[in-house]
Amino acid sequence: MRAWLKRPELAFATRFVAVSVPLSALYAYPRGDGAVHAAIHGYLALYARVAGAVIAWFDPSARVVDTQIFGRYALSIVKNCDAMDVQILLFSAILALPIRLGLRLLGGVVGFLLVSLANVTRIVSLYFIGVHAPSEFELAHREWWPLAMVLWALGAFLMFVRFAREAAAASSLRKLP
Repeated sequence: MRAWLKRPELAFATRFVAVSVPLSALYAYPRGDGAVHAAIHGYLALYARVAGAVIAWFDPSARVVDTQIFGRYALSIVKNCDAMDVQILLFSAILALPIRLGLRLLGGVVGFLLVSLANVTRIVSLYFIGVHAPSEFELAHREWWPLAMVLWALGAFLMFVRFAREAAAASSLRKLP
């Protein structure tokens, strides 16, 4: 192994970049109408359906068509409304950790679900901000929620690191004679 990869922080950074750059490029630059483009569109439509279902609990006039939510306020779920950038960063950070692959994959799936839950909450809140305080929508959409999503993902990462440390400590204790 190269000497610089023996430093844990550099090994982490190298693995993080090796995962995050290709995933970010795949998301940001899908080719034409190919499979990646179709998958992203389906993912956006799923977000619209889930958020629309939650909104409909509180606003029965809400309905979803493809990636759009209609009701007392209209939202269109597009790229960058899906928290994929935050998902990619969290997933890459978890996969870059020097722990068992199975534990990393579990952390990646749980992190993905936690950020997805936060993002549905974001979409629902933006709908109701649009209904009740439309002048605040852009500030919430472009300033408050992006920061909240990054902080949410950071919190999820830190909780996973703590969990992984505790799991490793428990595992090493079980191996003692």
